[in-house]
Amino acid sequence: MAMALRRLLLRYRDFVLGSPAGAAQLEGGVRTASYLIAGRFADSHELSELVYSVSNLLVLLNDGILRKGIPQSLLMVSSSQSHCKKRQYTAG
Repeated sequence: MAMALRRLLLRYRDFVLGSPAGAAQLEGGVRTASYLIAGRFADSHELSELVYSVSNLLVLLNDGILRKGIPQSLLMVSSSQSHCKKRQYTAG
């Protein structure tokens, strides 16, 4: 059981690192499901809130995977480029 869970987590990590856009779509799909559940049946409000919370936890998990999986040098270049773009935008 523990090995199967470990394999599943490793496969999910590889999915997120290999396809960040796919992970973002998964996050959006879970969030959309929470909106669709609301009002469909009795006690759906609680279930909708639970699914919405799961989508936020999924975002947190994916961010952690990406933060650990992407080299820091790429993150620093990316953040400095976005900072330069902001400065150019505000200055212009």
